[in-house]
Amino acid sequence: WLWGAVPHNCVTFVEEVISAGGGEWSSFTNCPAIATADTIEQRVQQFLRQLDGSIKALYRVPTY
Repeated sequence: WLWGAVPHNCVTFVEEVISAGGGEWSSFTNCPAIATADTIEQRVQQFLRQLDGSIKALYRVPTY
């Protein structure tokens, strides 16, 4: 939307608020769901943890 004569959207607003508070977060997209989604590395790590837990549960490996 236009705010005064400046194009503006919610992602830009959030970036400005975070920047004003000293933060360094920024979005590469105007879609907040994509901007805050897990990275591929995070998804792979989550999958591997779930796989490890499932294998241990299947073979009844005790956890400490």
